[in-house]
Amino acid sequence: MVKRTKAKLKKSNEVHKHHTYYSITNKGHYTLKSINEREYLKYLYIPCLEMLAFKKKHVNNEKLQKLINMGLLAKDGELKEMGKRVLDLAKRRHINLNNS
Repeated sequence: MVKRTKAKLKKSNEVHKHHTYYSITNKGHYTLKSINEREYLKYLYIPCLEMLAFKKKHVNNEKLQKLINMGLLAKDGELKEMGKRVLDLAKRRHINLNNS
């Protein structure tokens, strides 16, 4: 593969100016720490809960990435502690999860 010369000569500040960096406020930090399994369960759809329950690897990568970003699944697909608590609460509330 041959690179174009213009692409090689880009200065680093030109590349970085397109990125936006955010910092979280103290209020945001405490809000995130206060989220518990009830809050997760309120916003997760059944297909995402089924992914947690049955460890479906062949499903939509977008949903899988969502669960990883939420801290419910590890990158290797294993349940994290919060994921286990969310599943336990779903079972206690008799949420119907199908293994299909």
